[in-house]
Amino acid sequence: FKFKYSIDNDQIAPRNSLSLQCYKRVESTFPLGLTDPLYVIVDAASQGRGALQTERFFNASATLSQLIVDRTACGPAQVASIAYLNGIAISWAQSKKLREQPGFYGGFFNQSVDHDMNAALITMTTPFAPFGDQTKGFVNTIRDSFND
Repeated sequence: FKFKYSIDNDQIAPRNSLSLQCYKRVESTFPLGLTDPLYVIVDAASQGRGALQTERFFNASATLSQLIVDRTACGPAQVASIAYLNGIAISWAQSKKLREQPGFYGGFFNQSVDHDMNAALITMTTPFAPFGDQTKGFVNTIRDSFND
């Protein structure tokens, strides 16, 4: 007996329904992890309220993001955090400037941080089904990387 990890999204919609057809189209057109990204929480709550508003937090988040790219199947475009977009590290000072301008970054920043500004998400769009067999090894690799 071989157990396989999965959450089959095909099972949540009626057979041959428009919703299932649409889901199949998305699944065949975009990366498998796009519909269900995985996340890492970078939590600095022990440092106090507003802890992510420092160069130290941004440097650590960018480093963690780069480690995910270096050690997993995710490429630079598949890993995003407030301190790392498309393979480019972003400093706290750059972040402040980017949030003053109209565009993508301000909304992304607001969706990626908590209210107290002491935790932020790293979002990963995996090139494989995010709840399949490959996920267990992927998560273990990330955990091991963060222990370095």
